[in-house]
Amino acid sequence: NILCLYLIDAFPFVLFKIFFSYSISVFAIGGDINLHPGPFHKLIRKIILSNCKNIFSVSSEINTKIYNETGTNTIITPNGVDSLIFRPLNDKLSLRELYDIDKDLFVILSVCNLHKEKGVDLILQSLKILLNNNKKSILLIRGTGPDKDRLLNLVKELGLEEHVFFLENKTMREMVELYNMSDVFILASYSEGLPSTVLESMASGCITIASSVGEVPMVICDGENGFLIEPGDVETIVSKIAYINSMSKDELSVMKDKAREKVLTDYDIKIITKKMYDTLSSN
Repeated sequence: NILCLYLIDAFPFVLFKIFFSYSISVFAIGGDINLHPGPFHKLIRKIILSNCKNIFSVSSEINTKIYNETGTNTIITPNGVDSLIFRPLNDKLSLRELYDIDKDLFVILSVCNLHKEKGVDLILQSLKILLNNNKKSILLIRGTGPDKDRLLNLVKELGLEEHVFFLENKTMREMVELYNMSDVFILASYSEGLPSTVLESMASGCITIASSVGEVPMVICDGENGFLIEPGDVETIVSKIAYINSMSKDELSVMKDKAREKVLTDYDIKIITKKMYDTLSSN
């Protein structure tokens, strides 16, 4: 039995299935579907999925898209996060010193594939407004992808060269540090399944702002354990950041605790892997 954690990874096993006897199970995430909408990718997905014994998907939205393409329902199983790794370090000032970032700066973090679908340009526009309002801020963007050149040009057009930093090849430990030293994590996507970065941010104790798409509203309760925005809404991103800046330390602490508790209760990797194991074992 073979389990592929990305849908496209199953394609070679589908090809060799005619020579060997094994079953294939796949896990479909938002990027497998949302970032590859063309007819060629749809054909490849149909070939893969028609040869799989079990198809897991991260959300009801991804399940619906797969069903509309192939007529096949999936086993909805959300992403999980290792809460022993992604956790509050309670050492923001030391981490700022480690990364040579001024302790008084408002640090925004975004972690995603650099595709137009991810809405990174909206975060850049929000940063420009914050700076125009005399809020000393920087934006850290962790990710690569086909939209990077366009985003670099937009950074220049907006005059943000000294305030935006693109990061690549960070270890898991470094990602935990980035979440912990940032004031807010933003994911402004136009579509998602269930983004693991939202879960990582919440588990690490970083205030999280994310688009109300896919399964995100099932994770974030607006104003309680994070903040929701409508896709494409720069004005709301700015207003949510202003609200975060108005919150007391106690209010921020309560929100962070609620966010981590949500992940521990519903999305810890041990809970998710047990569900998958039970499904695979039963058939």
